Amino acid sequence: MTQVAQGRAIGSLQDFAITRLDNEQLIGGIGFAIGDSGVDASLGYWIARPLWGLGYAREALRRVVAYAFDELAPPLDRLEAHVHRENPSSLRVLDACGFTDCGCEKIPACGLDGITVAHRYELHRGARKVG
Repeated sequence: MTQVAQGRAIGSLQDFAITRLDNEQLIGGIGFAIGDSGVDASLGYWIARPLWGLGYAREALRRVVAYAFDELAPPLDRLEAHVHRENPSSLRVLDACGFTDCGCEKIPACGLDGITVAHRYELHRGARKVG
């Protein structure tokens, strides 16, 4: 069983398709991996390039935040995301959804000599704005 399949089976990996409401076309994905503590998770998302800037990532992120903090049992206390410095659109999505930029750090990256610099964003359940 792969690591992804194991995570899905035990509930530590929550991943979702992002689809258009009008035709159910797959346009992206979003999900999070719950850490060993069980109270925090690392999240990621993607949107098909022709649909960038249309609000799909923001809408999906808001829905996943609500799920992680309000519906998941037990709820998470903190979500974290890493965003490449060269991706200002994604930085704006996280800002719009109430995440805090905690600065840059080096992280592992496929295809980029193994390391890249990325912004680390966090959102804490008690500090978020509902709405």
